Amino acid sequence: IVILLRSLTGWGDVYARVLTEAGIPAHTESRTGYFTTIEIKTLLNLLRVVDNPRQDIPLAAVLKSMIGGFTDVELALVKSRYPDRPFHEACISFWQEEYGREELGQRLQAFYKQLNHYRSKAEYLPIHEFLWFVLEDTGYGDYLAAQPGGEQREANVRMLIERAISFEKTSYRGLFHFVRYMEQLQSYQEDFGEAG
Repeated sequence: IVILLRSLTGWGDVYARVLTEAGIPAHTESRTGYFTTIEIKTLLNLLRVVDNPRQDIPLAAVLKSMIGGFTDVELALVKSRYPDRPFHEACISFWQEEYGREELGQRLQAFYKQLNHYRSKAEYLPIHEFLWFVLEDTGYGDYLAAQPGGEQREANVRMLIERAISFEKTSYRGLFHFVRYMEQLQSYQEDFGEAG
């Protein structure tokens, strides 16, 4: 079906969100919203953590995402064991001290092993190849395809990969510079519409 509106401004995203929450795949043309999609937020947070694992908010976002697979309760338990430490230190301390005794500690250790593997890959892979590698290794690409609006989500990820290819054609290289470039686009409010 098609829902016709006099103006998309302010309403298109609301209709699409409500329909998606009801399990009805929906798409709206927009000139903003690219950086607020969950798939782009998750991948950018993963890139931030691969670049610098000492960032608490991106780390928590990745751990809570499908890539990490942790729940709010599990993350709260980790932080509550070490209330005086930053979150990233609490995670490392938890798996080092609780590994073997608690399943959560083992899962955290597996996550950090995977993260260290990604960090070593990111040193020599071009960003777009690294993104493809992560999508395949984690199964995140398949997960997005299976979600409501999966085609749109995949198109948004492909758009991020195209941005990485374009970025690599400039004089800047590396994950650090790409993450900063994407942050600058967000801070200057140069948002893009979702991929068509």
